[in-house]
Amino acid sequence: MNKKITFIIPAAGNSSRFGKSDKNFYKLDNKKTILENTIDKIEKHSKQIIIILNKSNYLPSKYLLSKKKYFKKIKFLKQSKLKGTAIAIRDALKTSKEKIFGVVWSDQIGLSKKTVKFSIDKFDQRKMHIIVPINYSKNCYTNVILNKNNNVKEIKNKSNSKKVFKNGFNDCGFFIFNKSKIFKLINKNIKNKKLLNFKSEYDFLNLFKNLNENKSISILSKDKKDILGINTKRDLIKIK
Repeated sequence: MNKKITFIIPAAGNSSRFGKSDKNFYKLDNKKTILENTIDKIEKHSKQIIIILNKSNYLPSKYLLSKKKYFKKIKFLKQSKLKGTAIAIRDALKTSKEKIFGVVWSDQIGLSKKTVKFSIDKFDQRKMHIIVPINYSKNCYTNVILNKNNNVKEIKNKSNSKKVFKNGFNDCGFFIFNKSKIFKLINKNIKNKKLLNFKSEYDFLNLFKNLNENKSISILSKDKKDILGINTKRDLIKIK
């Protein structure tokens, strides 16, 4: 069965580690931009795609995607202040009445269509708050901490720094969740300064410190490339 859900793509970052250009518009070897490449992975399973953008890339993104067949599916939102991914996702959730959402980072170029479909099919809204595909990695920006039942206890996050974990279970930059549970969690913790990163932004990944771990399920992705995202231009070497 081909289930369809609403996806959120946070793409309002300033790409500071990538260089002077916005990485969303960087063209890969397949001639598609990073943003187009990511949308292609989820479009088949989407009712709607909500893209969160900043003042600079809002109009260029609309122009880039205007001739795509899926353009009518896309809702473009502008984040006037860079407050972090948790705020961006919360703002997107406010615009839709859907119950189940997927989030994918705009630069998650390694994510496979198989992992997207498998995760959606696996998700059971009656039993789960959130499902997180993971895979083992060396030199990763995030490390998913699991309990003995492979439930997600926490995600330790260094994605906004130049430091990495030597090894660990890296998330795939892709999450499916129950809106009511995650929306409440974001609002509950939005004034918790302990969840701020070094840029004084609220990261979505930092919310995993306060999830009900028994309802937060991890699954092992079947493709190691699923974890590949683009933070710096050096990361492009990994996808060759």
